[in-house]
Amino acid sequence: MATRKRNPRFCTDNAASGCGLGASTGKRKKGTVSRKVHRVLDDQGVIVDQDEQDRFVEFLERSVRQREVVLQLWARLHDNDIITLIVAARDAGDLDEAIWRGFLAAHLGRPSARPKTENQVESASMLLCGFGTTPKWTWNKVQKNWKSLRDWLYDHDDDLQSLSFGNHRKYESQQPDLLWEVIESFIDLADEYGGPMATFALEGNEDDPFHTLYRRLSKLHRFGRTGRFDFLVMLLDLGLITAEPKSCYLRGATGPKQGAVRLWGRRGIRELDRLAAEIAEKCGVSPVVVEDALCNWQK
Repeated sequence: MATRKRNPRFCTDNAASGCGLGASTGKRKKGTVSRKVHRVLDDQGVIVDQDEQDRFVEFLERSVRQREVVLQLWARLHDNDIITLIVAARDAGDLDEAIWRGFLAAHLGRPSARPKTENQVESASMLLCGFGTTPKWTWNKVQKNWKSLRDWLYDHDDDLQSLSFGNHRKYESQQPDLLWEVIESFIDLADEYGGPMATFALEGNEDDPFHTLYRRLSKLHRFGRTGRFDFLVMLLDLGLITAEPKSCYLRGATGPKQGAVRLWGRRGIRELDRLAAEIAEKCGVSPVVVEDALCNWQK
C-alpha cells in the first residue's frame, strides 16, 4: 500500500496543549486563512463579538500550522514511541500489525498524550512491548493465542498500574479485566472482517468513507465519539487509510461542541456541524483543524 505525507494531529515531545498539540514553528503568510474565515463567520452570523472572532481565527490558524509541523517532528520521536513502531510495521508492509499497534495507541490515548505527564507518551508502547524493549504482543502472536495475552494481563496487574492514558482517554482503566474487554472487542471486530487491515477496507462506492469506518468502530468497547474520531484521524495521518472526515463530528463531543455553541448559539447539532463543515470547505482546511480550533478556543 502506497503511503503519502499528511498533516498529522499527534503530540510530540514539544507538545503542551490540552488536545495534545504543541507550539508550532511552521511559517505561513499572515492572513492566508484569516480573511477567508472572517468572511465566512460574517456570513454565518456568529453571536460572539469581534474580539472573540479574532481569537477563534487565531486558534484556527494555529491548528493549521500545528498540523503542518508535526510531520517534521515525527522524525525525532524516540525509537520506542508507538508512532515510530506503527510506522516501522507500515513500512515493512505488515499492515495488520500497523493497525493493531494503532489500536493500542488509540486506546491508550497517544494522540492526546501530554509529554510532561509520566508515561502518557510511552504507555502504548509499554503495553505492546510487555514492559520490555521490543514488541512482545504482536498481532501475529495475539491472533494465534489471545488467551496468552489475557492471562498475561492478569499476571501483570501491578505493572499495568504504571500505564497512563492520554487526555482524551483519561477515564479509562488499567484494571486487567477492563483492559481485556477493550482488547477483546478489537480482536472480535478484526475477526469479523478478516483481519485488522481488512476492518478498514472499503468497497469504494461509499458516499462518506470516513463515516462508514466511524460507524464500524462503534463495536469497539469504550470507544465513543472522541475515541473513534481520534483513532481514524491517527490512521489517516499515518497513511493507513485515505478517508477524510466531512464534518467535525460534534454529536457526542464535549469541548468542540461547547465551542460551536459559543460561536453560533444554541442551535441543533446538525446545524452546528453544518456550520463548522462550511468553514472547513470554504477556507480549504480539514474539518479536523476546525474541530481542534473549536475545542481549544472555548477553554
